[in-house]
Amino acid sequence: MADASIVSTLLPAITALGGVALAQAWAMRQESWRQRIELSKSLWAGRREAVSRLLISLNQAKNATRGAIRETATAAEAQVVDESHAEPWANAFERYIEASLVLPPEAADICWRHLQTAYAWRRASIAGHKDILTGPGKGGHEDLIAALRPWLNPPELSRPSLGRRTRT
Repeated sequence: MADASIVSTLLPAITALGGVALAQAWAMRQESWRQRIELSKSLWAGRREAVSRLLISLNQAKNATRGAIRETATAAEAQVVDESHAEPWANAFERYIEASLVLPPEAADICWRHLQTAYAWRRASIAGHKDILTGPGKGGHEDLIAALRPWLNPPELSRPSLGRRTRT
């Protein structure tokens, strides 16, 4: 009888302790997922901001080159003026470096090719002493955004299964 009394006394306590441990483990798992989701959101936002800063700086650099072309009468004069205002292009390169730090290598390569296309536009526009028009499919910013879309929009963040199989 003493054994039954010990079991009946200990069983509720052990069950309660197990419930507390399970609840704490569940709460820790929930907190871990919350932190993971927040970090992921921060990463995706940082990527979008870096690409945005890159595009803004490229627009400013292109506008500086367009200004050099408008202010001068010849391609040689435009090149001298554009080279004296190289800061916007240096800034664009710095924004590329920032973007390459938060993007995966494949996306950074896409940004690098876009930057090189912008440099080629700069050289061609100055050599021709006119603004070479670009657009969709010709290395414009829309093309860059479309190419980077997989790295700018987060996949659906969901909790992993807890080992349960779902029927399909």
